[in-house]
Amino acid sequence: MPNDALTAGVRPDGIKNRKEMRILICFLLNHASEPLAAEDLIDLICEHQLGNYFEICDAISSLVDKKNIFEDPDTGLLVLTSDGHEVATNLYDSLPVTVREKAHDAVKRLVKRKHSERENKVEIKKLDTGCSVTCTVMSADLELMTISLYVPDEQTARIVKDRFLDAPAKIYRLALSQLTGAMFSDDQEN
Repeated sequence: MPNDALTAGVRPDGIKNRKEMRILICFLLNHASEPLAAEDLIDLICEHQLGNYFEICDAISSLVDKKNIFEDPDTGLLVLTSDGHEVATNLYDSLPVTVREKAHDAVKRLVKRKHSERENKVEIKKLDTGCSVTCTVMSADLELMTISLYVPDEQTARIVKDRFLDAPAKIYRLALSQLTGAMFSDDQEN
């Protein structure tokens, strides 16, 4: 296929034509276990250098116009229509294998992270010197663990927040293991 897309910031194995970009977006929404916002898709594709920002925005707009994607006017979340699902299932193999693999793994991590952000709490308070970061592991309405840390700056506070939200259950198991002396396997959930 001809290179008809902007390629600034795109990996050599990334998407370089508009049709493939639309297929990639349908592929991602098809593999997400929950609706995603346009910003989520843009961030995901740009972060992994699978496509150009402007091409992603154009593709999302085009897919909404063609009724392959429905955008909820209240939440801004995107959902595949039956036509979009057909695109995702019938044309996914036109995407490079490396792109499919990276995209599939990335969307799974994104959905897991969004779930973690909804279920757990992180509060950053700026202090005169440094920051206080309070991380809380939740299970439904039950507070399982809260830990507060002093960190020297906001950048470190954001790193703590990100690392915590990437694996709150693992952090809980590690703390519980250290405090009880019992070993808990990584496949156990809280």
